[in-house]
Amino acid sequence: MLSFLAKTFGAAAEAPKPTASGPLFVVPPSLPQLGAKTGADLAALGDFLPLAAEQNPLQLTPSQYLAAALNERQDVIPVTQALAYSLPEKQRLQWALDSCEEVKGQLPESELLCLKSASDYLAAPTAANQEIARLAASKADFQGPAGWAAKAASLSSLTPSVPLSPAVQAALAKDPPAKTPDVVGLCVAGAVMLAATRAGQKAKKPDPGDAPEKPATIQLAKPNLAPSPDGKPARGSQGALKMATDFKPFIEKGLAFAAG
Repeated sequence: MLSFLAKTFGAAAEAPKPTASGPLFVVPPSLPQLGAKTGADLAALGDFLPLAAEQNPLQLTPSQYLAAALNERQDVIPVTQALAYSLPEKQRLQWALDSCEEVKGQLPESELLCLKSASDYLAAPTAANQEIARLAASKADFQGPAGWAAKAASLSSLTPSVPLSPAVQAALAKDPPAKTPDVVGLCVAGAVMLAATRAGQKAKKPDPGDAPEKPATIQLAKPNLAPSPDGKPARGSQGALKMATDFKPFIEKGLAFAAG
C-alpha cells in the first residue's frame, strides 16, 4: 500500500512573512479542532524544516507554528501530515473526500468507485459501507487519491464497534496493547497530497521544449508518520514555490476544518 506513495513524491495568527513569489497562506488565529495544542505537538507529526533560532515550538500556538511553516519555509507536506493526524476523524475524512472532488475529472472509473464508496461511508458509517470501501480501495491498488480516501474510510473508527465483554476489558486494563500507528491519518495525508499533485499537473501547460519532470520521492522514516519527502525542494526554490502553490487550496481547506 505504501510503496506506490513512496515513489510518487520525491486573518493570520501572526503577520506572515511570504517568500518572494510564494503564495500567502492565511492561517486562522485559532484552530480548536486540532488535537495538537502547541507548535511542538505539530512538529512531532511531520518532517518539518527547523524553525529560526528565536522560534521555540513550545511557545508557539498551532496557528503560529503553521503560519511560519507555510509562509517562511513552504513546508506543505509536513503541514498536510500534521493536519491529517490532528483533525477529528469525521473532518479529516471529509477533507480527503473534498480534495478528491477537486480532481474528480481526472480520476479513472476505479477511483470514482472509491470516491463514491468513501462518501457513502462518511454519510452512513456502517460496517457494510466500510467493507465496500475496503473492496473498492483494494481494486484501485492505491494509484490515486480516492483509493487512499477509501482506504482511510475502511479503517475509520466512525463505525460503532462491538462492546467488549467484561473479561476482555479486564484483560486489556491489566495488559494494554501497544499503541498502533495512525494509519487513517497516513491515508488521509496520501489522498490530499496526491490530489494536490494532480491538480498542479493539470494546471501546468506543457511546453514542448520541457524535459520530463522527475517526481520527488518519499521515504517512510517511521511507521507512525505520514510520508516525508526525500530531498524536498530547497526553501525558496522554484520547486518549493510551485509545490506550495499547488497545495495551497487543499491545505486551506484543511485549516478551515481545523478552525471549525
